[in-house]
Amino acid sequence: MSEKEQKVNSVWQGLWLSMSLLFKHCPPGSQFSLNTRAAAAALSPLRGLIVAVIVLIPIMMIGAVPRVDTWFFRLLIPFIYWGLTEKITHKRRLQAFCKCCEASNDPDKAARIMHNPGNVPLTAAGGASLVLLLGGKLMILYLLVAKNVISGESVGQLQFFMLLCAIPVLAELGPVLLLAGDQKPEHGSDGELVKPAKRKPLWPVIVAALLAVPMCAALWFLASPNSLIMPLSLILIMVFYWKRKADSVFGGASETVAWACYETCEVAAALGLLIVYQVPLQLAIEQLKGLLSSIL
Repeated sequence: MSEKEQKVNSVWQGLWLSMSLLFKHCPPGSQFSLNTRAAAAALSPLRGLIVAVIVLIPIMMIGAVPRVDTWFFRLLIPFIYWGLTEKITHKRRLQAFCKCCEASNDPDKAARIMHNPGNVPLTAAGGASLVLLLGGKLMILYLLVAKNVISGESVGQLQFFMLLCAIPVLAELGPVLLLAGDQKPEHGSDGELVKPAKRKPLWPVIVAALLAVPMCAALWFLASPNSLIMPLSLILIMVFYWKRKADSVFGGASETVAWACYETCEVAAALGLLIVYQVPLQLAIEQLKGLLSSIL
């Protein structure tokens, strides 16, 4: 097989590997070549867009029903959005986040936890991290919905759906940057250095950025420049955090660390949009209290 044919096969295999996260049986990336894994990382923004479109379909269908109560529809959106996102990916990213939290809370056993192919039991610290992540996701998206869908003070409904599509697309850039910046040396069985740290190619980052350009342009021109700058800035902070953790605790940026990084990058992208549109927190909290008092 020629070198050109090998590159073409790597691209198609990378596309399949990237989309396999959406299927029940997802093969580990270590079974594939470096070129295939690089192609899968480069094509990840397409996966983010597909996930967003699938998740938005039931939301738009429910919103089109004329008799749906606006208040409860606003509360349903965060659960539908984040719940379907985790369901489509079969909770692999959430499980990876829990595994990384457990390894971070117990550095002495981090290597054993990270190399465990199955799920690890959650301790109190890991459970608290999971609750904080899920609670933050639901609250941030609820505040975004309270500002944009109901009040109509900033963007229209179509533009708001565009913002929801932008969250996973931008979040997919985080793991790509994390994996591209990993420079892990290879050691032999006796601990001696076999190969020095080798810089990974930058083309996956460039391709992923180009695939995200249409969504970035839509945020820049249809919403505002800050709606792109703020989420990307927070995503870079998350990438820096996980890079430090990967180097100091996890022994390198593995596939599990990349998936955990995505979970926090998703929150960072949503939080960036929330900051840009300056949701009236006091009004949203008062409305939430009114709902709780009516239920109880």
